[in-house]
Amino acid sequence: MRDNNPALLEHAERLIKGRLYEEARQLLASYLRTHRNSDLGWYLMSYTLTDREERIRCLERALDIYPYNMDAQERLDKLKIGGSKTQTIPPFILDE
Repeated sequence: MRDNNPALLEHAERLIKGRLYEEARQLLASYLRTHRNSDLGWYLMSYTLTDREERIRCLERALDIYPYNMDAQERLDKLKIGGSKTQTIPPFILDE
């Protein structure tokens, strides 16, 4: 299922790119309480967490919702084979 609030997700993405992870996490947690089937929300949430297993769970949830989310699949694969030490986020909402 694709998301119906791109402005909020764009804001969360900007926060992540600005390394404001706690603020992004709070915004996304609130969003995901009412939009549990947001694959993009779960994907973005994976960038705000420090625990590897929690990031993996977010990405698996995103892929359960929308199996064609290639960014989530690529990130999940990297985490499962040793983890990504960088917190870069590919733009899928913002074209910068």
